[in-house]
Amino acid sequence: MVDFQASFDRLLRSEMPDKAVRQLVSGSSVVMLGLPLSGRSFMVASIRRQLLNRGYQPLTLIGNRLLVDQPLSCLALAGIDTPTIPRGAASGAALVGAVNALDDKLSKTGPLIIIDDGEDLDWGTVAVIAALQHKRRVAMLIASARGFPLPSTMVDLISAAQPAIAMPLPDLLFAEISHLMEMIVKGPVSADAVAKVAALSGGLPGMVESITRVCVEEERLVVVNDEWTAVNDLYSLGVGASVIPLLSHVDADQLAALSFIAGAKGRAVSEVMARFDKALIDRLTQRGIIRVDNVLETPRMFVFPLALSLRLQQASIQEPSAVPMHQQLTPTMATVSGVNAPALAQHIALQWAERTAELLQAWRDNPTMATAVPALHALFCGGSIDEIETVLSKTQVSDDGGDLADFTIMRASYLALSNHDFDQASQELTALLGRREAWDMQINAELAHLTLLCQAVPPEGLFNRVLSHSDYDCLSALAAAEVLIAQGQIHRAQKQLTQAMPTSRRLAGIKEILWSLSLIMDGHIDDGITMALDNIEKGIAAANPQVIICFIYVATLGMAMQGRFTEIEGLVEVVYRFVEPSINEGYFKVGAFFLGSLIADCQGRSDYASALVRQAQSLSSGIGPFPAMYAGLHTGLDASDTPVGTWDQVDAMLDRGFVNCAIFLAIDAAERSPLSATMQRLRAESRLVEGRTLKSLLAYVEAVHGQDASVFPGVIEDLRVNCGVFDVTRAQVTYALLLRRDGRIADWLATMGHAWISSAQLGTKSTGLFRPAIEAVDLSAREAEVAHMFIRGMSSGAISARLSLSVRTIEAHMRAIYRKTGTNNREDLTELFHSWLTI
Repeated sequence: MVDFQASFDRLLRSEMPDKAVRQLVSGSSVVMLGLPLSGRSFMVASIRRQLLNRGYQPLTLIGNRLLVDQPLSCLALAGIDTPTIPRGAASGAALVGAVNALDDKLSKTGPLIIIDDGEDLDWGTVAVIAALQHKRRVAMLIASARGFPLPSTMVDLISAAQPAIAMPLPDLLFAEISHLMEMIVKGPVSADAVAKVAALSGGLPGMVESITRVCVEEERLVVVNDEWTAVNDLYSLGVGASVIPLLSHVDADQLAALSFIAGAKGRAVSEVMARFDKALIDRLTQRGIIRVDNVLETPRMFVFPLALSLRLQQASIQEPSAVPMHQQLTPTMATVSGVNAPALAQHIALQWAERTAELLQAWRDNPTMATAVPALHALFCGGSIDEIETVLSKTQVSDDGGDLADFTIMRASYLALSNHDFDQASQELTALLGRREAWDMQINAELAHLTLLCQAVPPEGLFNRVLSHSDYDCLSALAAAEVLIAQGQIHRAQKQLTQAMPTSRRLAGIKEILWSLSLIMDGHIDDGITMALDNIEKGIAAANPQVIICFIYVATLGMAMQGRFTEIEGLVEVVYRFVEPSINEGYFKVGAFFLGSLIADCQGRSDYASALVRQAQSLSSGIGPFPAMYAGLHTGLDASDTPVGTWDQVDAMLDRGFVNCAIFLAIDAAERSPLSATMQRLRAESRLVEGRTLKSLLAYVEAVHGQDASVFPGVIEDLRVNCGVFDVTRAQVTYALLLRRDGRIADWLATMGHAWISSAQLGTKSTGLFRPAIEAVDLSAREAEVAHMFIRGMSSGAISARLSLSVRTIEAHMRAIYRKTGTNNREDLTELFHSWLTI
């Protein structure tokens, strides 16, 4: 049996219960609001356990909807001896007696009250608590469903609790959903299955659990190749039943509004407000089951989560929307965050699904290669495998048709990228060579692209044909640029891109992706990020998931170097929320997963990082040509989680010709094991590397490998100019450790101080980056305890008395603390314990 209470403690943002406990212990109250199925009760249980572990005995009250009109019923259920008050009656004497009984109970357990289902607390219990608050202050944790307006009892309860802080419960992030699903099914779950459950559940933990169990029972989640995989659509009547708790307290008028919004899969705010009373819509929005998409200039409303929207669509016949689904939107990327990522992804997915349905219908009406190619392009960006295979198998193929090359390329891409049958894909493409000169250009470019994605840098002969063609055909130039970027030859790639003259929007998009990526690799990180963000906005306006995912990967790669972690989390979460498997941009998704892992690892969230790496591995059988492995692999998942294993992966990348990716992998490998024979090979095969970013990173790998502290100041300055704060911080930590090894203690402390200052620009805690230094200091639990007392001004004698240890033992601990940290006085030690050593 899975211990879900313990699991939710880890999943539901561990800082939330910690923060609540700190507030309660200090005497302040906490109001916690969350939808049904949001994990609210699990959070309350976690807080209660923490309080018990600290020696507190909180009184727990739970609202009961069946007894809400029976005064003092909640106190009676909690075991407090209270007088009986008839229904609907009021008795001042009885209430005074209840106040005294509650006061007496708290004098024995401690002045802490935990209230769950606060919206269903009876008025008598609320009156007693309010009266007690006038008698003496009692810290309270009040957990309630989100809603507006609140019941009068809740208003009185919250008023009595002041001062209090409000703590709305967050939705689970994608990786947390993945972790929870894996605990439920007791095995690995594919990224596609997690994405579908994430979309349906909206990240509500209770719904994640319910949907997962229903889909396993209905065999919509099945094991394929030792991994739980989604079988087409996961929505069913059973899943629809799981949303019923969300509709509690929803009256007929509110239900009509929800059904209207759900019927069009999202409505313009102006259209909804013209039809329904503003106060009614405000209540549903405050409750959390209507969400407004603030990413778009034209705001739209959606029913949250998607499973509730689908249930409402299923339950009633909807009127057609007066607002066209396809309208020009001007989004602002600054508003994208983890909070509205689900709404944004849902909007785009629904728009794309409608467009795909139109193209599929055109193909069904006339199943020729001309209609099949655009339908396949759409399906490759987010459609079911069954639909793709149907189009491929039932299209009328003409051997001399003008669309034969395009159709064959789509079929080969599916074979290579989805079925992992590169040999068959290559045979089908090669069979067309020599038929038409124009086709040869197209086929060679696609062969280079698929070879690069599935195997290695293309063979020399094919590579030369693509590079040397005198016409600089756009496809050929783009394929050449892609290969050159993978090899780290950034300037040559940019020359090819300059020659590429796109003849379609699709080719123009590919050029922009490669150009923005090349800018980042050449030290123009701001320019590359700006170009990527501009294209993300265009992709949102066009509701094109392929464009969005590809450019999100490029933007996040640059942002990772600059330490813009908060922005990355929102962008990566948008990628995670796309439901359908995507063939065209799969390896960009892999890159996004690994960049998310990078953030999690830096923050010390190892479970989160491991979950993201597992999802990346479920999407890809190998590492793509771009630096998708930027986060490193130290997640304890496989044999690569060793210094030797990481260097082996560097070798594997060099075997395949991916010099760019090998450099990124070598950073992690060198930091963990500086001396390796692979370094000589990396040095030799990187001789043609161009681009300031790549050269700076390669110089850092060389410095770590050489273990010469004297070269680090120059290397760090190059990283500062050509990369960003993330690489600067990790290099400063590495440099400081070398100084410590060489006995340069003052320089060690100063450099670690510089690293701490640099890390402040990351906008997040940096446990992972400072882990090597913390491990090098290696204070025992007792030493840390003694050090904290010492820096607070306590003498050895006072510490000795507090810990019941001899003064000689305390002084021995202090000598060890000074030796390990490199300090020799209270001031330096205090500064150390107020900076990086705190994490």
